Amino acid sequence: MIDPDGNAPTGVDPRRVGTAGRMLVALLLLGVLPAFLRLWPIDHSAPHPEFVPDTHLVRNALHMAADRDLIPPAGTYSTYPYLLSYALVPVYAADYVIGKSQGLWADGQGYGDHLRENPWRAHRLARILFALIASLTPMFVFLGCRAAGLRQGAWLAAWLAATSLLHVHLSLHERPWGPMMAPLAACLWGAIVHVRTGSLRSLLGSGFAAAIAASMHQAGLPFLGITGLAWAFAPSEHVGSLQRRVRGGVLAVLLFLVTAAALGYPYYFIHGDAVDVAGGTHMREELDSVAIGGQMFVFHFRAATFTHLAKAFIGYDPALLALGLGGIALSLRRRALLPGVIFVLAWAVLFMTNINEHCLLYT
Repeated sequence: MIDPDGNAPTGVDPRRVGTAGRMLVALLLLGVLPAFLRLWPIDHSAPHPEFVPDTHLVRNALHMAADRDLIPPAGTYSTYPYLLSYALVPVYAADYVIGKSQGLWADGQGYGDHLRENPWRAHRLARILFALIASLTPMFVFLGCRAAGLRQGAWLAAWLAATSLLHVHLSLHERPWGPMMAPLAACLWGAIVHVRTGSLRSLLGSGFAAAIAASMHQAGLPFLGITGLAWAFAPSEHVGSLQRRVRGGVLAVLLFLVTAAALGYPYYFIHGDAVDVAGGTHMREELDSVAIGGQMFVFHFRAATFTHLAKAFIGYDPALLALGLGGIALSLRRRALLPGVIFVLAWAVLFMTNINEHCLLYT
């Protein structure tokens, strides 16, 4: 019983009560809230998901299952890396088995016919999976902030990640943008731990998380830079000898390459790169660019891009943008956060002044 003064029940350690309360808050903030905010509006636009033009992750996964070929040539069904399609294959396999047990179809052909007539079923399953993956982002943000030494600030950062309008929006489509933020946050977490401790495990974890993001979309490939910056900023007294530092860096890069190649780009070893690229071959011929798996990045400055994206950022969530800019300034005082800050600034300079087909289409 609780006494009249409101003290903890007799025989109960108040520290356990406080720990249980913190665990409940953590569960709600880091797990339930992010998932709820992303799953509640998951049926937007149903049953007509085709308003999003690049839902080829769904198509890729379904063809992998139908053709019984997990490594089709790049660009055949999708220009994205294959990890998210691989994640969808068992989801569709389970849906097939459940539907067959309910008598909705008799075989794989019947399942395919059903999805062609009702494509929303396949799209909805993909949205749910991607939203759940994206919901992991606040947890990794919290872990990274706590590793950097923040206390209340870690809870605030997790709240902002959980409730960010932009992140919620990008988590509601059959596209890689929302899901890949989770491994990005995990990559930052590992980088922070490595700068503070110099541990090899944290460096490898950061590189592995970067590879997972790169296996979702080509834009994740530069995330290895976060791991590299952490490797460079880790104090020598934590890392040890130069030989040990070099060995750790080499292992992290090798882990990144092997993981990304196996999970995202296995077609390179069988079919080579894609022949066609998103955006058109004319842009690739006229401008300096690099193409990986059918996705192209053009190296070309365009001032109008900054205006366009700045308006979009302010329009989405001006308060969050102001807090983010203030956070960057404050983060400069913490060595463990420097890899993330430097990467964010370099990323912003590059992509907010770069020309690409999306800006050409919408500006």
